[in-house]
Amino acid sequence: MEENHLQFPNKTITINNIFADGNRVAVHSRIQMQMGEKGIAVVHMFRFDGGKIVEMWDVGVPIPDDSPNTDRAF
Repeated sequence: MEENHLQFPNKTITINNIFADGNRVAVHSRIQMQMGEKGIAVVHMFRFDGGKIVEMWDVGVPIPDDSPNTDRAF
């Protein structure tokens, strides 16, 4: 994470949705590595045990310029 921050010091993460079910949580967000770019739509999924994250998965897709979806990725 420190190396990523050095490479992208202006990175922003905007959380759009958070879903929880028992010990599992999913976070839907937009990550922009640099100002002005469309960014990436990302879902991070976590499993908690004893108040700690014990598993984490993620999936991401670049936000296209010409999406036919009028609501876009968010």
